[in-house]
Amino acid sequence: LPVGNYVAYIGFNGDDTFKSAAKSVAFEVKPKQDPNLTVSVDDIFEGQNATVKITADKEFTGNVSIFINWENVLVSVINGTGSHIISGLSIGNYTADVNFDGNYKFNFTEKTVKFEVKPKAEPPAIDINVPADAETPEFTIKLPSDATGTLKVTINGKTRSEERRVGK
Repeated sequence: LPVGNYVAYIGFNGDDTFKSAAKSVAFEVKPKQDPNLTVSVDDIFEGQNATVKITADKEFTGNVSIFINWENVLVSVINGTGSHIISGLSIGNYTADVNFDGNYKFNFTEKTVKFEVKPKAEPPAIDINVPADAETPEFTIKLPSDATGTLKVTINGKTRSEERRVGK
């Protein structure tokens, strides 16, 4: 039925056992809602996993279809949240097409998001400054500000390790 207000009339003419009866009920057919579907995928470096993040109206629960890299995957979105992890992508630009077929409450929706798998960065240049005239030398090691991972320093067979995080 199209969107609008209706009245249903229901009647029974009766038979040898039951009397006739009639009743009417008013009801409304409401318009379908937009699920407010949003899709995001961050750019990644080669070897990392891409995460397709899906958000929608908090009342939205259903399956969406993600088509990426010639594969189609159904992803459950529950209370407006869902995600799917994709691994093994090679370097390049990708497009994720996400669609919802619609149901009794929400309209058909499709979204497209683009992301890139970048090559791993070259190893960072390490600048080490060792003062030659110091009795107990202090080392200064400069790394790029966005370098992460384990930094290891070995002196005379002794190794010290420190985890690096962005900004630390």
